[in-house]
Amino acid sequence: CPYDEVARRSVEAAVLRASPLPYQGFESVFSSELTINFSVNQ
Repeated sequence: CPYDEVARRSVEAAVLRASPLPYQGFESVFSSELTINFSVNQ
């Protein structure tokens, strides 16, 4: 991971705030694997 500890915690917190994602009724479009790519503009 190219980010420092503070940035990693920030990304993790953002993901946890988005939980739980809506699932019921959308089972056919959900995958058990998720890839998220982050980039930082400095």
